[in-house]
Amino acid sequence: MRKGTLLVLALFLIFCGTLSAGTTGKLMGKIKDSHGKPVFKAAVIVDVLDLGAFTDEKGKYIIINIPPGTYSVAVQAMGYGSQKHTNIKISVDKTTTLNTAIVKKAVQIGGLTTIKAKDELIHKGQAGSEHSITDETIEDIALDTIEGVIALQAGATNTGGELHIRGGRGSEVVYSVDGMSVSDPVDGGRALTVDMDAVKDMKVMTGGFTAEYGNAMSGVVNIVTKSGSKNYAGKVEFSSNHIIGDGTNRDEMKLAIGGPVLTQFASDSMRKRWTFFFNGAASWSDGRYYNYYENDSNEDYTYKGKPLLINTFETYNAYDGREDIVGFDKGNRNYNSYNYNFKTKFALNSRRNLTLAIRGDQGFYEPFNWGWRYALQHYQEQKTSQRQVILTYDHLFNSQMSLKVKANYYRKTNRLKPKGINRDDYFRQIDYYYRPELGLHGFVSIDDNYDGVADSLWSDEQGKYIDLLDGDQWMYQIQGSSTPRGIDGFRCPYSIYNYDVDDITENYQFRTDFEYQYNEIHGFKSGFEIIKHHIEKDRITTPWLIEIDRFNTFLDNSFASTPGTIVDTLIYYDSTGSEIIQETVIYNNSTVDSIAYYYKN
Repeated sequence: MRKGTLLVLALFLIFCGTLSAGTTGKLMGKIKDSHGKPVFKAAVIVDVLDLGAFTDEKGKYIIINIPPGTYSVAVQAMGYGSQKHTNIKISVDKTTTLNTAIVKKAVQIGGLTTIKAKDELIHKGQAGSEHSITDETIEDIALDTIEGVIALQAGATNTGGELHIRGGRGSEVVYSVDGMSVSDPVDGGRALTVDMDAVKDMKVMTGGFTAEYGNAMSGVVNIVTKSGSKNYAGKVEFSSNHIIGDGTNRDEMKLAIGGPVLTQFASDSMRKRWTFFFNGAASWSDGRYYNYYENDSNEDYTYKGKPLLINTFETYNAYDGREDIVGFDKGNRNYNSYNYNFKTKFALNSRRNLTLAIRGDQGFYEPFNWGWRYALQHYQEQKTSQRQVILTYDHLFNSQMSLKVKANYYRKTNRLKPKGINRDDYFRQIDYYYRPELGLHGFVSIDDNYDGVADSLWSDEQGKYIDLLDGDQWMYQIQGSSTPRGIDGFRCPYSIYNYDVDDITENYQFRTDFEYQYNEIHGFKSGFEIIKHHIEKDRITTPWLIEIDRFNTFLDNSFASTPGTIVDTLIYYDSTGSEIIQETVIYNNSTVDSIAYYYKN
């Protein structure tokens, strides 16, 4: 062994640490002659990759660092007939065994003897419960999401798009793409979307995790993406349910292409050295509640053609203003998702490679909620975005020793807010007054359920504020009854979703992996990893009670006016111990009451 190799080995012994998910597999076995004796110096070569090894004096060989896939393996030896084994499957973090016997010949004539390999039913090196899913398997499955494919494995279920393994929470599953984590470090679970067309191999572990899979509680999902080849290949897909479908107004488009970066006129070796793979997918849908986004409370609450509501509300239609092209809706719909994946690989030589991967996704959602059916105009809207960049350097010292160095950047953003409402709109001014005798200043808000949240704080097109106060106007009256009845189960029209999220997560990751397979039984893995997290969590759930500082700033900048008649008073305290007074008041001799909040100086 050369001094340089020994030095690398020594360094990794010093910096030994926790490893992350692997991205390659192994091939090993034993070559014998027709009499069962080992063949020394027989060459075992993995086609396409130009990877190979010679057998030792016992006829054994080991080849590590093989990307997942299905290959042909040639066996050659001086004085023996050559063999070619097809359908040799290599999976992530698994060892494939290929034992064979070659026939001794004085003079070699003819071509190779082709033998089709059989799948191993039992993997001797498998320590835990795991399932490998290849791109060939994925093509035969009528599912288009990773969660759906994984849910077909024993011990895994897909509930509402969230994956559960061995009964654990969705946040307890660890995800990695090309060996680097894409799990949210705070909330857990998968963040980055990878289209099925980009998946080369996927390993699902449901138990018996090895040391290199840290922080896994219920399951591990390790995804390896495709790379390009020396020949161009690709596909374009478009699907729609407009003619025959489930009524969700869904359209989907996919594109995938891969091949050499250099043109067709370059030499065969150069075309193999620099390759790329790109795929993108876009999906637009209005969801299974497509027909319920357009509603009219005035029409729904009638009896024998007569209205029951004591007030009339403006009809909201989520589809107003939409344009279409040849019958297909233009632009975003209620549920929209976009993702892309780009990967390029450059071989410095037969043993050293550089790989750059850039991928990401975006989602835009305006979900439906039965309780908000008549108030969807200010129900939630969400925008999510993920991005990952990975730079990898692979160095294969020999068929049994390899080094990987990886740098990874990952960013996730999540914006969840009321539709059409900015944060400052939570503090719209309706009326403000000052009570010098108590040393208080306050702000009148509209609160339709007296929970301290300005649910219905909004104005119409003329700037006139909608007065829904305590839900008194969201009522119906049955003919012959003198008492109006409240409408349970549905939020009042013009109500505002009161949850605002503006989160950013960034991960900077640097890792090295060293692997040495000494023999078919003993191996050594080591490495180190450095991770830096940048996390911003900016969330408001009940802005009138939690954001006291912003509330006071607003009050200080407001103008004073004359209060109305106080009919009820409640004193309570916020989380800092500051006194807040809540009063029910009547303005301008009106019979409509409001809620006033004061913050004591």
